[in-house]
Amino acid sequence: MSFSLLDDSITTGRLPYTVRRRPAGTRDADGRFTPGAEASTVVTLSVQSTGKSLTRATEGDSSSGTIDVWATAEDLALVGWTGLQIAPSNYDEGPPGDRIEWGGRDYEITAAEPHDGQGPLLDPFRRYTGTEIGATP
Repeated sequence: MSFSLLDDSITTGRLPYTVRRRPAGTRDADGRFTPGAEASTVVTLSVQSTGKSLTRATEGDSSSGTIDVWATAEDLALVGWTGLQIAPSNYDEGPPGDRIEWGGRDYEITAAEPHDGQGPLLDPFRRYTGTEIGATP
């Protein structure tokens, strides 16, 4: 079985996207939180929708979605990164995940597929999952 069609699809779908990254914030002596300064850079990525859901409620409709983001170590190295920054889980501290605008919505990187660089599937690509966080500011 060959994965070349999927590999070709990801390769031809690569475009420059602006990725926004924020470091972890700080707290002063009184406990007030100050978020880290956001920096943005352009990275070549392939982005694909993986689904959207609509929740209808009395107070209003709400939609949410996820995307797959495919990146190569080579493209990330061009901007000095070894990978996209992944958001910590709900109860962990750390910097927020990288944010990518796609289709007029803002997505935060929330997961990455384990990648050891030895598998035949989509090497040298690494797959990240982006979760919709709202409309693009």
